[in-house]
Amino acid sequence: MAVVGKLLVAVSLTGTMAAGALAWNGGENLELIKSYAVSMKDKVSALSDDISFLNNSISGKNDKINGQKEKIAELEGIITQLTAERDALQAEVTRLTAENAQIPALGAQIEALNATIAELEGQVTDLQASLASLQADYDNTVAELETANSEITKANQESQELKDYAANLEAETTSTYNAAKVDRTNPMYEVGETIPTTPGEFPTLAGGWNSLIYALQDTEVGVVMNSIISTSIHQIGSYGNSPDLTVWLIDMPEYQDGDLDGLMGFLVQNSNIVDMPSSFNIIFKVLNSDTHIVTYKVYIDNATGEYVADRKVN
Repeated sequence: MAVVGKLLVAVSLTGTMAAGALAWNGGENLELIKSYAVSMKDKVSALSDDISFLNNSISGKNDKINGQKEKIAELEGIITQLTAERDALQAEVTRLTAENAQIPALGAQIEALNATIAELEGQVTDLQASLASLQADYDNTVAELETANSEITKANQESQELKDYAANLEAETTSTYNAAKVDRTNPMYEVGETIPTTPGEFPTLAGGWNSLIYALQDTEVGVVMNSIISTSIHQIGSYGNSPDLTVWLIDMPEYQDGDLDGLMGFLVQNSNIVDMPSSFNIIFKVLNSDTHIVTYKVYIDNATGEYVADRKVN
């Protein structure tokens, strides 16, 4: 479900911590965003397959071209040799013709030589036709090679554009996070809490939970939270205090409780939580209005060993 207006997702660590964040314009359906992410991966994979296929095709065409070059060189050598033999025989005919007036018996020999010359000329003509055919085939193969190289260049360009888009998105969301985390009016802080005095310092939220604080605007919560949980959960134990993690999702008046239930289910199934202690709780607090806070506690059910999420509306 798209969130109308500005959406802030907050999660922070006690102490100093460098963190990344995401910012996308416009709200989109969660499933649509997941499908788009999969389609991007499929497109990059397809481009990789196309490049591999074209490289294999180019290798075969290069082998074919090399074979054709060798055949052409061989035929040109034969033609040169036969032409030399023909010229030598023609010179012999000329010499014998001059002697024919004095030696009539040489007439038959001259006729035989002329027949041999005609045969050699026929062979030369056939070989020249074969050479022309091979040359045309060679030219076609070179053209196919150029087309394949052009397609590879285009595929590489499309792949690079996707990589550049990802890099730009990462830089943009990091900038958004750095700007938001020093906002002294951010509603993620409860009454009576100490506001950070320097960038990177965050308070411990009420209840003594360790906290990760992220601020994100104009995006679907689920797209962001999967990354937060999967990259941060295994580090919580090293930060002391309570093993609990609190995640605040702020300014979400259009995000209904039923949608949040679906979001929690998505996170529990897709967050890749590993090595989480059985006593560890993840607390999601969603502020839908000044008085309406939905709290989810994600934990391991000792009876089943599965991750579950309980909901309470304050």
